[in-house]
Amino acid sequence: MLSAPWIRVFYCPSRLKKEDTRIGFSVTKKVGKAHDRNRLKRLLKEAFRQSPYKHLGLDALFVVSPNLLKKIEDQQTAERYLRESFNKLLVALEKDNAL
Repeated sequence: MLSAPWIRVFYCPSRLKKEDTRIGFSVTKKVGKAHDRNRLKRLLKEAFRQSPYKHLGLDALFVVSPNLLKKIEDQQTAERYLRESFNKLLVALEKDNAL
């Protein structure tokens, strides 16, 4: 497990023995209404799609902190913090996977 301020990731080597990384997202109802949760998942999916870390050969579950939208009032700021945390985790995943 790796953690950043607004997101955590649980991961393991892929059981499919492929080099593509499979991802999943968990955003609880505590984060906000359905349209807020879906927007956050869409942002994370797009960030992953554009990242160079798609071929690490991992199964990863990203869990968004329920405090994200509660502690940060501005939606755009919350989304920026989430993207920054997500990118930090992707870099950490690559480093950890290389060991």
